[in-house]
Amino acid sequence: MNSSLVHIIPSVAIFFNALFLGILFLIVKSKNKKANNYLAIFLLLHCINILNNFFGEFEELFEIHFVFEPILFVFPLLYFYLISTINIKRKIWYYFFFIPGIILNILLNSNFLLSEELLVNIEIFFYTIEILIPILAYMLLHEHNEKIRNYFSDIENKTLQWLKNIFTINVIIHFLNLITFCFDLSTLENLEFLIDSTSIFLTVFMLFYIGYNGYAQHKIIFNNSLNFSNYKSKVIEEKLSLIKFNSIKKHIQSEKIYLDENINLRAVSLIYNLNENELSRMINKFEKTNFYFFINKFRVHEFKELIKLYRHDKLTLFSVANEAGFKNKSTFNTSFKRFEGMTPSSYLKSIENE
Repeated sequence: MNSSLVHIIPSVAIFFNALFLGILFLIVKSKNKKANNYLAIFLLLHCINILNNFFGEFEELFEIHFVFEPILFVFPLLYFYLISTINIKRKIWYYFFFIPGIILNILLNSNFLLSEELLVNIEIFFYTIEILIPILAYMLLHEHNEKIRNYFSDIENKTLQWLKNIFTINVIIHFLNLITFCFDLSTLENLEFLIDSTSIFLTVFMLFYIGYNGYAQHKIIFNNSLNFSNYKSKVIEEKLSLIKFNSIKKHIQSEKIYLDENINLRAVSLIYNLNENELSRMINKFEKTNFYFFINKFRVHEFKELIKLYRHDKLTLFSVANEAGFKNKSTFNTSFKRFEGMTPSSYLKSIENE
């Protein structure tokens, strides 16, 4: 059986799934509507790519006068989704990311007397430089993850790990496409079939992954007055007072501010009439940690006190953790193991044996 025919059914499934999700992201209201428009276009471009492959396989049946190659727009759209989600202002040079795709489509549909070999070489060049975009995205995501740990006490749905995985999947597909451009695989049918099958499998997985994570993703907003990029390197204008910081810690402990599961750096700084930069620097200097672990350390201590009271009751560990201020299991488990060196269930067993 022709390998191309084997791929028709999954390709049709990709087409209709991408079409459905694309339309859904366009029309359904969400907490991240503007960014979702970029994600919708990204998905609809995959529909166009499937149509291109279909018409390419059956070109003798169709007379195509116009070609639109969407692949070089994939990374720019994902990058725009990223900066919109983390609320970064678009810079003019970001739009340069779309230039390779625009130029390539003009060349594909023009009457320029370019040889097929030259056109392929231009396409390979554009595909190669396109890899710079996910590299920039990985750097931005790394910086973003440092920010959220200095600002939020709960980072669930804020790390954008799923988006990083989407970039990685597309990088793999991108390299597979490069292989097909750079090498003649017509005599290596098994390898060509493996590459095509891998690309299709990754695309199917990506669609389900986007459908599961994309709609739930909300926009992540920081207070613009907080400068994360250079606060570590700035010379602190006033001498930080250890006495003042210890007083703040005691008040947080006594008033149990940490029980608010949505508490963040801004809220705490307002309570103590501090600048956010100042409070963040205090935490970094005196606690050698970030705001995320600073607050969750109080919650771990609270959990330990509560579990001693509730250990004979039929309560789940997380229900007690939730009462201590934890919003989700992953934050609770990560924080508890960091500070206690064991899992919550191991800790419960240890105190039951006392």
